[in-house]
Amino acid sequence: MKRQSWIILTVCLLIVAGLGVFYLMTRGGPGPLTQDEAIEMTQKMERAFSAKNANGILAYINPAPDTKIANINQDQLRVLLVRYFRNSDRVSAELKNYTFASGDTDATLQFDLTVHNDGVDSRKEDYTGHITLHLKKVDVPRLLGLYQAKEWRIIGAESTGADLSTFGD
Repeated sequence: MKRQSWIILTVCLLIVAGLGVFYLMTRGGPGPLTQDEAIEMTQKMERAFSAKNANGILAYINPAPDTKIANINQDQLRVLLVRYFRNSDRVSAELKNYTFASGDTDATLQFDLTVHNDGVDSRKEDYTGHITLHLKKVDVPRLLGLYQAKEWRIIGAESTGADLSTFGD
């Protein structure tokens, strides 16, 4: 074999070995969810809410079609958020009084939520309630569905506040 063929063969073997190592690293997935990681997730969702970014909020929800957030599926939640953002002035969310419980594959985060819709000369509370988020390690598609990675996502939520189906009306 020529020298150039050996070089190409070596490069191909290195690429295959690198891809194999990358695949094995992604199979393990994240470890148990900590309280700080769960709170950080809600803070990112809070920033996305203030920026009126519905996709930024929904990015932390399990992509499975049977996932329900306070008895609302993801498509309904997206429409509800977009409509609310369109009809509101300056929005913000206040999260406080966190409680956290975690296992190896599931976790629960509870907190009090207050949603503010501030106008030029007014400040009103559009929603107040106690939220319970159920989180779980789920397979999430990566690279256009070529492989799956395990991530912590919200698989369900309950609220003691007003019915979310009328939120923003």
